[in-house]
Amino acid sequence: MIAAGEATYNKWRHPDPYIVPWAPGGSKFTRNPVPPSGIEILYDYGREEND
Repeated sequence: MIAAGEATYNKWRHPDPYIVPWAPGGSKFTRNPVPPSGIEILYDYGREEND
């Protein structure tokens, strides 16, 4: 029964299936990876301290 179901699925599946962008194989997958450890991101937005 499983083989028959898989055969039917392969017969009727879409030739260009929709892939969610953030899923593996999607257009945004690992586009912005996590920065390596040791790199610090500062969010001061131009407000530098002037001594």
